[in-house]
Amino acid sequence: MPADRQQTGPRDWLHAELLPSPGARFDDVLALALQAEAAGWTSLALMPGDASFDTLTLLAALAAQTRHIGLVAGIDPARTHPYDAARRLAALDHVSGGRAGWQLPAGLEPPLAAGYAHMLAALWDTWDDDARVCDKASGHYVNLARVRPAHASSLHWRSAGPLDIPRPPQGHPVRYGGPHENAEVTLLDSPSFAQVPPGPVLLRQDTPGNAQGRQGRGRVFSLPIGSPHWQEILTAHTLPRPATPSLRDGLGLPRPLPAVPTGTSLQQATP
Repeated sequence: MPADRQQTGPRDWLHAELLPSPGARFDDVLALALQAEAAGWTSLALMPGDASFDTLTLLAALAAQTRHIGLVAGIDPARTHPYDAARRLAALDHVSGGRAGWQLPAGLEPPLAAGYAHMLAALWDTWDDDARVCDKASGHYVNLARVRPAHASSLHWRSAGPLDIPRPPQGHPVRYGGPHENAEVTLLDSPSFAQVPPGPVLLRQDTPGNAQGRQGRGRVFSLPIGSPHWQEILTAHTLPRPATPSLRDGLGLPRPLPAVPTGTSLQQATP
């Protein structure tokens, strides 16, 4: 292995944030995704912006071209209602075999970010894991007793639900975010941050060192899609290809169970 090629250990993670870039093409994003996957990178995020593609549409296209890398959607709450985001993230998780994640833009007001996350979780939990039956012989495909309205609300949104798609394979797609966001994967600008939640911790590329004394550690590289530096970064950093079936498993995160039902099932609500 060349001296400038850094192969990290099995408890490390590598995450790429692709920032909006004027004139970027799908082929540019696909090439980066395939190279990152070949180098064993854990996940790749597409961040929203005026010059970007629709992140969820583009990630769905990448899901068909990749097999291992996590696909993380940057979502702007000002543009995407929680119901739409929950439905499309669930679809991405299904078509990718459990590799979906999501991330909110930095700098959102904490009540807005918390309310958005609450809405997504409540909508994903409108289906129990065993609600989909798919019995072709009987023509019975959904157990309506295991599907219920969400009746979810926050300061900014409300949704009766339920989703029109089964619960994601991961239960909830993995949430990435800053140290104050109650995310499952914490993105840090500095390793000296005193109170970091448990779970995987990823340090941004311009920060020297690692988070000392933590079980999980990794790196985040954040550059525009068309940056010439991506080639150098992806060539210099590799991981063993993950053998785990989902992004959540690869990060060592538990699968959340559906929330305890509080509403009426669709079967009970049907006359």
